[in-house]
Amino acid sequence: MSLLLIFSKETGILFAASFLVPVILIRAGKTEGTHYLVKIRRYLLPKRLLLYSVGPLALLCYSLFSEGLTFGEATTNQTPFRWDSDGIHCFGANIDYISARLAQAIYMDFFWITTILFVAVICVYFFRRSRNKVMELTDKSADSAVIAGIVLSSLVYLVFSCLFITIMCPRYNVSFALPASVISVWAIPHIWKKEAVVKITMGGLILLLLLQNYANVDPSISLGHHKLDLGYQYIYTPTKYANENYLNEMYVYNRTYAYAEDLLDQAMEKINPEESDNFLTVDADWYELYLIGDPIQTDHLIYWDSVDMRRTYVSTGEGIFLPKLSSVSSSDLHSDKELKLAGDFYFIISARKDGDAYCAALEARGYAVTDSFTVKNYIGYLTVYHMVITGSGDV
Repeated sequence: MSLLLIFSKETGILFAASFLVPVILIRAGKTEGTHYLVKIRRYLLPKRLLLYSVGPLALLCYSLFSEGLTFGEATTNQTPFRWDSDGIHCFGANIDYISARLAQAIYMDFFWITTILFVAVICVYFFRRSRNKVMELTDKSADSAVIAGIVLSSLVYLVFSCLFITIMCPRYNVSFALPASVISVWAIPHIWKKEAVVKITMGGLILLLLLQNYANVDPSISLGHHKLDLGYQYIYTPTKYANENYLNEMYVYNRTYAYAEDLLDQAMEKINPEESDNFLTVDADWYELYLIGDPIQTDHLIYWDSVDMRRTYVSTGEGIFLPKLSSVSSSDLHSDKELKLAGDFYFIISARKDGDAYCAALEARGYAVTDSFTVKNYIGYLTVYHMVITGSGDV
């Protein structure tokens, strides 16, 4: 479980570690002996210590060999272990940030159902107490060490998520899925006593969570959140703290974004470019479309394999090359500013952009559309124009 938490997001190490601390202390305390430290050592050594060390050692190896665990230090050139409430990749108490993180933790992706179930159990508990009815919040057979571990780890992860200021990516809160699941499974049978009702409720919740992984089923995701039109459906940024007008990791709250990536895969397969071909995008579409990856922030570029007709991270091999990509701003494209554009290129336009207006601007610069096509899936579409300069106009 610790491996799944850690490699879902590196900060999952906090969740795993803060879970194990009370588990070790409580279970070791229940073993035979009088000296507590001796009991802890006897409980851990050697098998449990080796087992509990797998996750941290795996993260350490990943950090050493990939240099991928920096907590943003490479971006800010400052240590993340500093306090600056107005900073980034550091600790601080920023009210807007804290409220946004809490919102992601308690209602994003149907987490609001878990929140309602938890509040409902507390209300039912005090209601039954007021009528002198007994209601146990935990079974007598429940492991107190595990309960303590779940409570502590959830609180530690929540506090860290709220006080470590970083990019507002929903996936950074992925570890909250574990306590949300546990709370839901615990709460439902405490609210309803009939087994049939419990099974139906749990089954319905599982179905909703499963569907939300692939589509925007949760209505709360659209309430007041910035959205982008992908053609047939919207994709939302599940935070009011930061809104961006191009598709990036801020919009990765389920698998919806992957269908946007599928559009580019379809377009590239249809073009099947040669190494000499050129591509053009407008504004931040170079980043949204991720045609060659992000050459600014990562060395993991995306290449085109003309043999297998697919995009790949593999940089060497027969028919593998990095596509030639350029990007211009829409304001420059519509102005009289001289642009250094290739004489022949594929112009990729997202669904929410005005392709006709952009093509008209290029035609004024001496280009002509020789071919065009549109690729589609259930969430939207992309349009590709093959532009060739004709000799007239001002490039």
